[in-house]
Amino acid sequence: MGATHRPRRLAQAMAAALIGAALAGPGVGPPAAAERSDPRAPEVTAGTNGAIAWTKIIRDASGAATDGYLSSSTGDTYFHLADTGAIPRDPEWSPDGTRIVYWSYGSASADGLWVVAHPFGETSYPYRLTEGGFDSDPTWSPDGSRIAFVRTQAGVNGIFVVPIWGGTPVQVLRDSRFFGEDLTWSPDGTKIAFADYSGDPFTSPLHIYVMDADGGTPVDLGVGLSPSWSPDGTKIVFEYVYSSADHDIYWMNPDGTGRVGLLTSSTNEWEPAWSPDGTRIAFHTAAGIHAYTPGTGGVVSVASGSDLESTTWGADQPVCQGRAVTVGGTAGNDTLRGSTGVDVIHGLAGNDTILGLQGQDVVCGGAGTDTVSYAGQTAPARAVIGETDPSADVSDLIAADVENLTGGAGPDTLFGDDSANLIQGGRGDDTVLAAGGVDTVSGGGGEDTLVGDDGDDQLSGEGGDDVLRGGDGGDTMTGGDDADQIAGGPGTDTVDYTGRAQPVDVTVGSGPGNDGGKVDGAAGDRDTVRGSVENVTGGNGADTLVGNDLNNQLRGNLGADTLRGGEGRDLLRAQDGVRDLVIDCGADVDAEAVRDGVDPAPISCP
Repeated sequence: MGATHRPRRLAQAMAAALIGAALAGPGVGPPAAAERSDPRAPEVTAGTNGAIAWTKIIRDASGAATDGYLSSSTGDTYFHLADTGAIPRDPEWSPDGTRIVYWSYGSASADGLWVVAHPFGETSYPYRLTEGGFDSDPTWSPDGSRIAFVRTQAGVNGIFVVPIWGGTPVQVLRDSRFFGEDLTWSPDGTKIAFADYSGDPFTSPLHIYVMDADGGTPVDLGVGLSPSWSPDGTKIVFEYVYSSADHDIYWMNPDGTGRVGLLTSSTNEWEPAWSPDGTRIAFHTAAGIHAYTPGTGGVVSVASGSDLESTTWGADQPVCQGRAVTVGGTAGNDTLRGSTGVDVIHGLAGNDTILGLQGQDVVCGGAGTDTVSYAGQTAPARAVIGETDPSADVSDLIAADVENLTGGAGPDTLFGDDSANLIQGGRGDDTVLAAGGVDTVSGGGGEDTLVGDDGDDQLSGEGGDDVLRGGDGGDTMTGGDDADQIAGGPGTDTVDYTGRAQPVDVTVGSGPGNDGGKVDGAAGDRDTVRGSVENVTGGNGADTLVGNDLNNQLRGNLGADTLRGGEGRDLLRAQDGVRDLVIDCGADVDAEAVRDGVDPAPISCP
């Protein structure tokens, strides 16, 4: 957050109050109505620690501040409009780590709030967000779309909110009882905390208040100043003033309870600011900038020097496949949408869903289980997890840290990788290759071709006349409704009719169209279970399951079933509490049948 050094801050507050009082009328009037903004998806919020920034004050021989600049832990500096003599104050990084907002004073042509992109690298010219010598203490909304700040007018400090690209600020607090400063926005975007500077902190302790971000009555959280909300929203770190020579760092719960001293030396520690990942806290002393780790108590020096103040810790701007991210997630479970052009999308942590939309987008999933989805699209999609060559014939360049794919309404071609993939085809006539790993594949509507390849895969055709091929590994295949073709591979494969209410009739390898039940079609135009399938699982009806010359395992499930093994070492499972009709293990030496006491005596079984 962006409070400043105590003596300067108090002097500023008193000066603003005196100037405002001279302009004040008989009453402060009611607050302006707050405009509610629609919630929006988060912009890039890396959740990883980037640069710490602060203000360096330049003083003349008398000790008066005459100029200043921003500096950072990267060793870079940024001078704001150096020819104006304006001093940048209270810098705060945007949530995505790409911009800094600050306020300046000292020149009529430079007073107000300013925003600059990439201030310590590919610097762009700053733009003036507001005008006014007493617009101060800016803080970003967590989605990066708005900035809250303090404006002193008519003898009263008000809290305003303005869009980041400008517009008319909306007042959310105007109350003569408060001289609010040191704003900090809650991570969920619903609250703003601030410190009240209406009194001398050494005779009348300053308090921290919290209010609804769109306006409302402030709630007193107790003594303190310079609040900073933790990234997970569970703590507020702040300054506690014992005396002019003893400012300590504490934290508390968002309701003001659970106060704990973190840095309680006999010297001053000022202006705590959380790291983006919530594991460390930056602050400054008379000797320089430091970083503290709660839990361990460790403190490291970031920069040495006097007149360093207003710490803010930025996020490390993420990179996906070597390119700067344009749309990114958070540490939570995000739904990220691209544009009609080429986007660079990074889910970061959490289980994210990424919809690139148009253009050959560059996509990274990050930590967690992530999904690239083409839901809602009618054009055919071709997606290959791990294919990042721009010359490849693919819709998007999808990094290997994406686990899952979802197709759209068109005839999609979806390829997994060697991790455990969940691939859903959607409504079109899709082709899905799961590749290695233990994969779960569903075709959806349409006439789909599903191939499991390596690994013990689950293949489900769902609606339509589908083709299911298990490939290597022990695969389980469910055709669903309509006439499906089901084949296994080198592993031990299973065709599964679990859940079918009507009887199914399956003879492994008997010929086309002879397997399944009524929902698959008319007799002779039903499923085809190829001879490369070893095992069959029935449904809840009176099923007939017949093996071939492989080692078959036939499981009847509920119903009065007929199980016939054939050649090979077969295992018949008829234990369902219902009397079955026939249990016949067939030729060769078979395993002992698993059955109920009410079942008939097995034939050709041990």
